[in-house]
Amino acid sequence: MELAGKNGDKFELTVIRYQFPHSSTDGWDANWLIVRTHATIADHEWTSDDPALLTWEVEELANWLESLGNNHEVNPLLDSVELNLSFELLDCSTGTTRLQVFLQLESRPPWKSWAGPGESPEGPVLDCSSNELLAWSKNLREQLRKFPRRRPLPKVSRTVSPTTDDQGPTTSS
Repeated sequence: MELAGKNGDKFELTVIRYQFPHSSTDGWDANWLIVRTHATIADHEWTSDDPALLTWEVEELANWLESLGNNHEVNPLLDSVELNLSFELLDCSTGTTRLQVFLQLESRPPWKSWAGPGESPEGPVLDCSSNELLAWSKNLREQLRKFPRRRPLPKVSRTVSPTTDDQGPTTSS
């Protein structure tokens, strides 16, 4: 779902796949998602596909947007572990909710050189109605149905059983 700002900025977020499609023995790795962001700022447009969010972070974003759409109080800043994406509530006093999406690290605008940790983030400013926020929340939940939270694979023991005698394994001829 693409959202826009009054200034011409646009943003779209699409969950593409799990980063590790065959799961993992690690709960974090089992739930990393490759996310496509498509953004426009001041007539500059770019797309990025990166492991930017975990399954539960997409759920948290959907909940945050739904709360905003229902005019509930929220924490004004929503960060992610990887810091590629974060969202900030700028204003909601005029009947329209103004958000800024910050795109950093691998998701940053390609014309911006990477300054490392602490770089100043950039991203589109969006003006959303309550209905748009609720639709975006619903869209994220629908996308997440294809990529539910996964449990890590059980760790398999690779130990060798001891033999019953001290002469090692036997072979038959």
